[in-house]
Amino acid sequence: MKESEFIDQNKNKWIDYEKIITQSENDPDELSDVFIQVTDDLSHSRSHYPNRSVRVYLNDLASKIFDKLGKRKRLDFQVIKDFYTIEVPQLMYLARREMIISFLVFILSMGIGIYSSIKNPEFASVVLGESYVAMTKANIENGDAMAVYTGGSGIEGFLMILENNARIDIMMLGLGLFFSFGAIWVLVRNGIMVGVFQYFFVQHGGFKDSILTIWLHGTIEISTIGLMGGVALLAGKGLLFPGNYTRYQSWRLSAGNAGKLLLMVLPFTFVAAVIEGFVTRMTGMPDAIKGIFILLNLALVVIYFFVYPAMMHRRHGTNPHHEKLRKDHPPKVISDKEIKTTSQIITDSFTTYKMQFGRNITLCLIAGLIYPVLLYFNFDRYFLFHSTPAMEWLNNIFSVTRSSSLGNTGLPETTDYRLFTGLYFALWTILIFAVNALHAFKFKLRIKHLPQYLLVVAILGLASYLRFYLSPGFPLAYLTSYGSMIAIALAVTLLLTVHYYTGSQQTIMTLILGKVFHFLILWLAVSVLLFFVQMLVHSGLTELSIYVLNDLLPFEANQKEKIAIGAQICLYMTVVMATIPFYMYTTYYMVLSLVEKYEAIHLKKEVEEIVANA
Repeated sequence: MKESEFIDQNKNKWIDYEKIITQSENDPDELSDVFIQVTDDLSHSRSHYPNRSVRVYLNDLASKIFDKLGKRKRLDFQVIKDFYTIEVPQLMYLARREMIISFLVFILSMGIGIYSSIKNPEFASVVLGESYVAMTKANIENGDAMAVYTGGSGIEGFLMILENNARIDIMMLGLGLFFSFGAIWVLVRNGIMVGVFQYFFVQHGGFKDSILTIWLHGTIEISTIGLMGGVALLAGKGLLFPGNYTRYQSWRLSAGNAGKLLLMVLPFTFVAAVIEGFVTRMTGMPDAIKGIFILLNLALVVIYFFVYPAMMHRRHGTNPHHEKLRKDHPPKVISDKEIKTTSQIITDSFTTYKMQFGRNITLCLIAGLIYPVLLYFNFDRYFLFHSTPAMEWLNNIFSVTRSSSLGNTGLPETTDYRLFTGLYFALWTILIFAVNALHAFKFKLRIKHLPQYLLVVAILGLASYLRFYLSPGFPLAYLTSYGSMIAIALAVTLLLTVHYYTGSQQTIMTLILGKVFHFLILWLAVSVLLFFVQMLVHSGLTELSIYVLNDLLPFEANQKEKIAIGAQICLYMTVVMATIPFYMYTTYYMVLSLVEKYEAIHLKKEVEEIVANA
């Protein structure tokens, strides 16, 4: 390339770079990108035009950008001020949902701790330790309930508290980076502990002293724990919900945001430690001053973490870094006109499931809640003996089981019960299919196609029977889900021939009936994914959670046992129903891909349009 051509090709870009350099404020990431582009051009000019003026010009431009980057790296007071007054509040607003969820989990956990203490007076000894409980009881009897805060030196207490709280903050962030579950556990654990601790003073007559003393530092300390829970949820959100980014890009972005918010939480953790180490120990302070101090701390938390971020969002809009990433990663448009691999089909199915998640989970949860109620009032013997232990499904993979839709109960099934369960599963399968046909596939149902719709209903009834009701025993029980997928594929194909491939109905149906092997590969891939979903939902932790919640309910033992059984059935039914949309989406995209691969309908249309316009 000649030098003049090189200059003409890039001069507009270099002029834009000069304008960026002259700006008083620059995005460091943007400057870095510009620097990389200029140094690339400079390297080209050194190789091809070493003695020409363009090399000198680009060298000077690169030097200016480098100097600008060096100045941006200097950490001055203005940078710190902007970080805490603009960038952090913008991130707080971005993470507002996670913060609300975190606080709700923490408050609910406090309620569990309080309720557990009411039901079991000895629960405080289990959570707080017998020695601490005995010491606090003695302090209350001596008329100084808050004596625990007056012992030792202030600096020693400050350092110990700071180390403990900072460790919890960092641990929550670390646990939250991977799927958020560990952070939720820390939230629940600390929430229960706070609830038990506070109610302990209510039980023993130290309520007023505890409120006016503990919450001197507790207002900020407990708020930071709740905030860190939200930060941890934000950190793990990148892995769980990547959105338009790759999973790694999303995780890196969410982890970076969480790290910045940690820098926001740590100063408040420091302030809480200062208050607990030097202010809370002044138990003889007048109650009015304590109350005012607590209210001021509460106002600080509410304003800085909730009110101020909303103000900054209205004033400055979205965080510039996020706005740039949003523009660089536009929403993914799922194509229905291309040939897809199995991994692409599953990825697009996940994307569709996410878009329709609220509608689907509502339907599945309603189905899960109604089923145990109907079972209890109409078929109580099957309800009481319904077996859904946490790991039974895993054990059945390695051992031959008897033929029974109720697991290992061995109850003979009546005709009424078989009819009830078959119709129930079929009804919800058809309903979920119809809702997704309207909203996910955007089909407009018409009366003139009623015969085809009735055939679809019959096919879905067969799919329901194969997937959710027929239990021929191991290993055939797992093959019935493949038959269910084929039936769903036929139902989807039939709808497509009515609403999408209107001119090639017989051809499309013949094609799909001849490609059963392709659906076998898809079924194997989907089965692996659903295996891990089942492993998560039917884990021992889930069963433990059901029984812990059951233990807290204020009912008789036999009533609580029925509630526990009903909860297990509800969870099982909800998850089973939630697999229906995913089967639908995968078969839908598989059918579209196969049609395009073997019939090239859209490609032929594009060629015809090109020829017509030529």
